[in-house]
Amino acid sequence: MKIAIAHQDHATVERLSQLMTEQLDITMVWTAGTAAEVLSKSASRPVDLLLMGLDLPGVPAGALTARLMAASPCSILLLNQGCDPCFNHVFEALGQGAADVAILPLPAQWARPESWDDLLNRLNTLRTLTGHRPRPSSRADEPVTDRPASRLQPPVVAIGSSTGGPRALATVLSRLPADFPATVVIVQHLDFHFIEGLAEWLNQCTHLPVSALTREMVLQPGKVWLAARPEHVIINQSRALGWTTEWPELISRPSIDVFFKSLAQYPTIQGCGVLLTGMGRDGAAGLLALREAGFYTIAQDQASCVVYGMPKAAAELGAAQTILPLEAIGDAIVEQISWLHAAAPVS
Repeated sequence: MKIAIAHQDHATVERLSQLMTEQLDITMVWTAGTAAEVLSKSASRPVDLLLMGLDLPGVPAGALTARLMAASPCSILLLNQGCDPCFNHVFEALGQGAADVAILPLPAQWARPESWDDLLNRLNTLRTLTGHRPRPSSRADEPVTDRPASRLQPPVVAIGSSTGGPRALATVLSRLPADFPATVVIVQHLDFHFIEGLAEWLNQCTHLPVSALTREMVLQPGKVWLAARPEHVIINQSRALGWTTEWPELISRPSIDVFFKSLAQYPTIQGCGVLLTGMGRDGAAGLLALREAGFYTIAQDQASCVVYGMPKAAAELGAAQTILPLEAIGDAIVEQISWLHAAAPVS
C-alpha cells in the first residue's frame, strides 16, 4: 500500500513517518508541506492513501480535496491537531471525498503510545476498505430475536453514508419540510468526536432540528438524530434508539448494517431506508433486510456519488427499490413518508 503524508509541520511529518514504519510496517512514498507540493507529487507519484493536514498553505482543505479527487483520486485521511477543529473545513473536505478525519495528539502527548490509537485505528480501517488487509469476520447477519411490539410507531427514515456523506446529507435533509412526520436516523462513518460539529453544520441546511444521538431516545416525528458513539446504534426492545457493544470486530462502528437490520425486525415500524455515497459495502445487506421488511429503499446513483461503493453493493444485491440521483432523494423520501403517514397515522 502506497501512503503519503502532507502536513505543514516538519516535526509532525517526521513523527508520523516513524509511526507508519514502526506500527504498520509501511514506508512513505512521499511527504509534502504545501498544497502545491501535494498536487504536484500526487500527479507524478500516485498513492493509495494520503494523510493530509487541514491547514496546508496554498489551498483550503475542501478545494484541495476536490482537486485531488478529480485528478489523482485516493483515500484521504484528514488530520486535525487539537480539540477545536474548524468544522466548516472538515465537512467541506469530507463532502468533497475525504474518507475520514483523525485527531492527532499534541506534541506533549507523543510519547504516550495510547495517544496514537485513534489515528492507527482509522488507518487500519481505511487499509481494510481499500483492500489492503483481510476483512474481519462479521456477525452482523445474526438475527435479532426480540418480539415485535403491538403499538404503532412513527415512520423512520434510516440513512447510511460514508465518504462524501456530509454534503450528500445536507442535500437530502434540505428537502425535508418543517412538519415532516417521521424520525430521521443517520449513521455516518466519521470519528464520533466530530458528530456534534456535523450536527451543528447540518442544522444550517434543514428545517428540522439535527442532534447528536448519545443516549437512548424514543422515536419522535420531526427529529433528526446522528449516531454519535463508537458503538452500534440499534432499535432496542423498547422500540427506542439505543446502543450495543456486540459485533466489536466490525470495522465500522457504528455500523449501518447493524442499525438497518435491527430496524427491520419490527413490523410495527415502517419508513424509508437510504444508502448514500461511501466506500465499502456497509449498509448493503442491511438495506436488503429493510426492503424485505416492507421499507421503501433508495440507493444513490453512480453519477452523483463521490465514491460508488456502498450504493453499488446495494444495487448488486437488489436491495434498492429505486436508484436515484442525489438531488431527487429528498423529494422521494417526502413523497413516501407522506403516503405512509396518510395511510397509517401514528396512534
